[in-house]
Amino acid sequence: MTLRRRLLFALFSLALTFGVFGAGVVAVQRHYLIGQVDAQLAGYASSPRLVIGLSGTDRAQVALSEVYVGRLFADGRLVTVFSPTDDPDLLPAVGKGDVLSQPEGRGTTAGQARGVRVVTAPLRTDVQAVFAIPTTQVDQAIAQLAATLTAGGFAVLGVVGLVIWWTYRLGLKPFADLTDAARAITRGERRRRVTPGPSGTEANELARAFNTMLDANQASEERMRRFVADASHELRTPLTTLTGYSSLYTRPATAAGAYGLVDAQGIGDAMRRINAEATRMTRIVNDLFLLNELDAGAAGAGAEVDLGAVLRDVAADIKVIQPERPVQVEAGDGLIVTGDQDRLVQAVTAFTSNALRYTPVTAALTIRGFKVGKQRVRVEVSDGGPGIAAGELPHLYDRFYRADPGRGRGSGGSGLGLAIVAAIVGAHRGQYGVSSVPGQGSVFWFELPT
Repeated sequence: MTLRRRLLFALFSLALTFGVFGAGVVAVQRHYLIGQVDAQLAGYASSPRLVIGLSGTDRAQVALSEVYVGRLFADGRLVTVFSPTDDPDLLPAVGKGDVLSQPEGRGTTAGQARGVRVVTAPLRTDVQAVFAIPTTQVDQAIAQLAATLTAGGFAVLGVVGLVIWWTYRLGLKPFADLTDAARAITRGERRRRVTPGPSGTEANELARAFNTMLDANQASEERMRRFVADASHELRTPLTTLTGYSSLYTRPATAAGAYGLVDAQGIGDAMRRINAEATRMTRIVNDLFLLNELDAGAAGAGAEVDLGAVLRDVAADIKVIQPERPVQVEAGDGLIVTGDQDRLVQAVTAFTSNALRYTPVTAALTIRGFKVGKQRVRVEVSDGGPGIAAGELPHLYDRFYRADPGRGRGSGGSGLGLAIVAAIVGAHRGQYGVSSVPGQGSVFWFELPT
């Protein structure tokens, strides 16, 4: 049984309890009031001659103002001796042969009252004294009590119903919406989301967290699809080259044919191209394998690493690779972090390799390392190159992304270098980013905890 049905069942049970309780209270109160009337009648029946005698005096208007007093003859005639002040025409429904030694409820044959409690007492052999009291006041009191209990019960049930509705709207309906959204997403409605409830409620926080999870999952799926598509695209070129040249080798060479490899020079050129494309494909596969390891948390644990020494070593390598490029290193002492030194060297090298590949050889390169606060170390690689458009910056660390279509296979890039940097820095619980001004150069950076 769902919680909503349990609440409705609880409300129904409460209403039933109120109904039974109210009926019980009304019944007990009526029994009590009728008991008082019967006790009064029993007192009259115990001294019938005295009461009849009193009814003929002036005191009867006070002592018997609510009592009917009459004589019932053996032939069924009922003669009124005294009538209630408020109902002078009252006649209880008694007749020939009625002997009511105990008070009993009867109707009326005349008067305003619809019912009376009546008792008889013998006066003579053929005459009975009849005493009756109308139950009008008792009925009115019971009706007022029943109305009060009914109104109170409905008021309580209304308040409880409002509380249940409020609880359902704020506490349960969002869960039902979440369930519906989850089922819709399972059916294929990937863009289905949940409308958050009132702010400040747990349901609102849950709905927002649920939507955030869906957005993150959808973004991850889109990145995965894009990654698979890009990886397939990157691997298709070398595979096509390998297939093409291997097919040429299998074709028969003829003097007139131009499709086979007819001499040693042709074979050597084909083997060189096959080796180059195989090497390129191996590098892409190795980069993908490295990314998979980094995503699984393969990096991050290790010994203390002096980033200042790493930056100086990388700068020395650049001077060997491009002696003519201006390189400046700004790295003090005490830039110690804990991690995998080989991976951190790889991250810095990826920054400098991009700068060497995509900027003129005359563009200055500055490598900085400094502390940010007391618990972080920042590494920056800035160049004086052409810069990168602002719209490209958020995607530079995506896998297989190239900001410039010209920065492609011809320059040796696969679009995985910065993605590897992002994975390495993420595995070391760090942060990374880039800033660039077109025409003034770019700054690639990452920060690691000390």
